[in-house]
Amino acid sequence: MVDMKKQTLTLILIIVSLLIVACDGSDDDDDGVNLIGTLPTEVQLPTTSPEEETALANLPTDVMVGGATLPATLTPTETTTTSATLTVTPSSTITETSTRTPTITPTPTATTSPTQPPSPLNDLVALALVFTPLPTNIVLGLPSPTGAVIIPTPANGGSLATPIPAQSCPFLPSGGFGTVLINNPDLPLQIGCPVGSPPTVANLSSAVQNFQTGQMIWLDATPGQIYVLFNDGTFQIFNDTYNSAVDPENGGETPPAGLFEPMRGFGKVWRDNPTVRSALGWATDNEQGTQTVSLIFDRGRMLSTPARGDILIIFNDSIDLARGTWQSTPGQF
Repeated sequence: MVDMKKQTLTLILIIVSLLIVACDGSDDDDDGVNLIGTLPTEVQLPTTSPEEETALANLPTDVMVGGATLPATLTPTETTTTSATLTVTPSSTITETSTRTPTITPTPTATTSPTQPPSPLNDLVALALVFTPLPTNIVLGLPSPTGAVIIPTPANGGSLATPIPAQSCPFLPSGGFGTVLINNPDLPLQIGCPVGSPPTVANLSSAVQNFQTGQMIWLDATPGQIYVLFNDGTFQIFNDTYNSAVDPENGGETPPAGLFEPMRGFGKVWRDNPTVRSALGWATDNEQGTQTVSLIFDRGRMLSTPARGDILIIFNDSIDLARGTWQSTPGQF
């Protein structure tokens, strides 16, 4: 053990000596000689003798330290260097995007109102609810003393009334009568539908005479009829009862200059009905024979007389069928 220490000390001294020499040789001496060049090129280190090797091999395996026995073998200590590693830890929580849930709207339930017991008052209320007033756009044609038709217009220049829906008829009249219904969709509500399946027009012999404030039209029907049209838009119907074998042709009256006394059937109606005579006045011309196309409706009649040059629409009164109103519309059958 002592020899080993000596050898170690000897080795240390040799190394120190070499270092001193190396340091001294870094400077030149006074003679300019570099001492480093004189150093030996090889250093002979002391070698271990066989006895020393045997002693080293027989070193004790255990060392006593403070009364405790420790292994003599030197165990190198491993130094573990821990490198900081960046670890990305995925989130285990998945955030879901909320989806809007559609709102279910409840379907309204219809509630049935209780049925009221029938009563006269309820019937009257129901009738009032469904009542449709008749249109007010009836234009009454007023013939002038010369036979021209005068159509009154509103003072404000506007429309006489707003049309209402037309009544549906199973058949449309032919000719100009059908055109009148198409152009006046509210007309069936007043005059009804044409009579017949299908309806048939009649061509009648007729006569026309103009008066100061109206007109007379005779139709050769069974019996013959005389329509008295007043300029106020009203009319009256008289049966033609004139008999040439019994009745005088005229009344023998003297009319004012330029005017005429009506004769035969027209004269008889004019003389026998003072209200008619007063409303019409004297005739402005002699009666004129012509042809008239006629079509009967539920509540009236249409007449097309070439001598007038228009179509007459006759609306019968709901109570007295011998009276009513009339309207003139342009056109011919």
